[in-house]
Amino acid sequence: MTDSKIKYIDIHHHKDERGDLVAIEENHPLPFHPLRTFYLMNVPKGQKRAGHAVDCELFVFALKGNATLVYTNKKRKQENFELNCNKGLLIPAYHFIEIKDFSSDALVVVYASKKFDDTQYYQLDQL
Repeated sequence: MTDSKIKYIDIHHHKDERGDLVAIEENHPLPFHPLRTFYLMNVPKGQKRAGHAVDCELFVFALKGNATLVYTNKKRKQENFELNCNKGLLIPAYHFIEIKDFSSDALVVVYASKKFDDTQYYQLDQL
């Protein structure tokens, strides 16, 4: 086990005969005001995304398909987290992450607490 403060948060699906509806709002389930949203999709087999830490909070989940988020601490110990549509990951600032093993249909959603231009990026040796 690592020193990770990453935690899973349930994502509620509202299902009926018309299909599924998923709502993401500040304070439900997000504990921060999202200032940026981006999507990872069509990631070729074997490719990774992220590979850095940021100075803001992130909320990450797979809206479709699945992938694996890997947290690496300063001692280079790793912890894997599965991304799917039922639970999102709340990732505190300054956590070095990579996302890998994307299924062919994966659609990963990321909410960030800062805008892109205001966000600082860090490599593992800078933390």
